[in-house]
Amino acid sequence: MLKQPDVRALPPPPGAIPDVTHPHNSVYKYNLACQVLTYIIVGTIVLARIFAKVSLRPGFKSEDYFGFGPVCAGVSM
Repeated sequence: MLKQPDVRALPPPPGAIPDVTHPHNSVYKYNLACQVLTYIIVGTIVLARIFAKVSLRPGFKSEDYFGFGPVCAGVSM
């Protein structure tokens, strides 16, 4: 069996202080904003579809259940 080489990270550039316990993560707030906007947009579309199915053309079919099921499961996670 081959032995894994001991690979370490490169040293930080001059003047930079490494902080491995609490790294600066500027992508977190943008990621959170995108997720919130996505849930709002998808939730609005799904609610509009449910409203149309209930009020305009009553009666759910199998494709409605197959469409609403994954959305409800994804939002509940």
